[in-house]
Amino acid sequence: MVDHPILSLLPPDLRALAAALGTAQLNPRNPSVDAQRIVNAAVASEVATELQDLAASGLTPSGIALHF
Repeated sequence: MVDHPILSLLPPDLRALAAALGTAQLNPRNPSVDAQRIVNAAVASEVATELQDLAASGLTPSGIALHF
């Protein structure tokens, strides 16, 4: 298992994820359904969990987008 599933995403998926966070199309506090629309279904659950963890640590959606 990768420590940071987001880092295992391909560049186009990272850009799509950052764009969705930046435009509020993805809510990092409840990302499970939204993540499935943006990234590969095989990693969507792990990415959603990581987004929730980052949001719980106090990062804003824009801050999360910049984090990666």
